[in-house]
Amino acid sequence: MEIRIVISIAFMYLTTIMCGAAFFHLDAKSAARGGMLHDLFLYDWHTHAKETGQRFHGLTHPKTALNHACRLFPLNDIEKDVIRAHMWPVTFFSIPHTKEGWIITLTDKYCGAFESMKRK
Repeated sequence: MEIRIVISIAFMYLTTIMCGAAFFHLDAKSAARGGMLHDLFLYDWHTHAKETGQRFHGLTHPKTALNHACRLFPLNDIEKDVIRAHMWPVTFFSIPHTKEGWIITLTDKYCGAFESMKRK
C-alpha cells in the first residue's frame, strides 16, 4: 500500500480516537470531515513548484483546500477551521480556533513527520 494512503488512514484513526474520547466532548464527525478535506489542493505538491513556479505550497494550500472543499461540500464552522488552520504555525496568522482544529493540526504534524521519514 502506498505510504500516503497508510498515513491518511493513521491520520483519521488518531483524529477519531482523540476527538471521540468522552472527556474531550468534541465533534468527531466534523473533525473527521475536515481532516479528510484538509489537503484537497488537487495537485502533487512534490512537483508543483517545478511545474508552476509557485514555491509557497505550505503557505497557500490551506486556503486552496478550503476553497475547493467549500465549492464541493457544505461545511460547518469546525470543518472550515480545521482546513484553514491545519498548517499552523507555518501559516502564522491562521491559528486554530476550535479544539478540533488543534487536534487536526497536531495530528497533521505527527503524521507529516512520519511520512517524511518514510519517503524514499
